[in-house]
Amino acid sequence: MTDLNPSEVTPQESGETPEAEVQQETLPQVQEETEKPTEQAIAEKRYGKFCDADALFKAYKALEAEFTKRCQEAKALEYSAVESAQECTRLKTKLDQILTDEEFLERAAQDVRVAERVVKSYLTERLLAPKPAPVLQGSVGFSVSAPAPKPKTLEEAKYLVQQMLKQ
Repeated sequence: MTDLNPSEVTPQESGETPEAEVQQETLPQVQEETEKPTEQAIAEKRYGKFCDADALFKAYKALEAEFTKRCQEAKALEYSAVESAQECTRLKTKLDQILTDEEFLERAAQDVRVAERVVKSYLTERLLAPKPAPVLQGSVGFSVSAPAPKPKTLEEAKYLVQQMLKQ
């Protein structure tokens, strides 16, 4: 065998049969046919999951409508948030004006309902709140006395009386 290009080798020299040669010739034709995109493949590439242009257009319109609706809802929420903030600022300003108005404070102090609420608030927050025990300081201080025990049953009462009589 001489130095030949493999494409120049005849089937007899390479040991191939004429049937193999026919198969080799038809193989590129089959590959070309399978590589040629069909109309359906072109449509799938062009429209994705949609079967045709009309379906794609309808889906686009529906998406556009939903997007517009959500944008409008977001804008409405933003507008109401701004309105609420402005209303809150306005009410806070008005409250500050009322609390600095001496005439209003005088009338409120004379109202029985206001006085009752002030007294109730004072009693619950100041007088009835638990207080820490006084701390002894050096040689001068307060002596702490424990509250007198109160019996809950007759047996406890009997025991307390006996303890007092022993003293």
